[in-house]
Amino acid sequence: MSNEYKVGDKLWWVSNGNIPAQKEVTIEKVGRVWLTLSNRHRVDKVTFKADVAGYTSPGTCWLSKEAYEHCARRAKSWSLLRSAVSNRWNVPDDVTLEDIKAAAMYLKLEIKI
Repeated sequence: MSNEYKVGDKLWWVSNGNIPAQKEVTIEKVGRVWLTLSNRHRVDKVTFKADVAGYTSPGTCWLSKEAYEHCARRAKSWSLLRSAVSNRWNVPDDVTLEDIKAAAMYLKLEIKI
């Protein structure tokens, strides 16, 4: 979907509560900055963050449920990788300097070796 939204387009809403509620919403109004949704929230057309005048955003929209699930899996995977690496106090015996350099390069990390 391009940045040209129209009334009737569907988005995937994820609330920011303790237990995120998720559902499909419909765009009911398209403004210069905001998209007004069928759940009575409005989201920024660029960030998809909901507006609540200075308070914590109640939720975020995604282009689709699949897009949200992909991003959530990616974030969870990164968290698991970070945890696995940070819990290793010593370099495993079979990991070489070249392995470490390759991993850093692959993950687009700059480390001085």
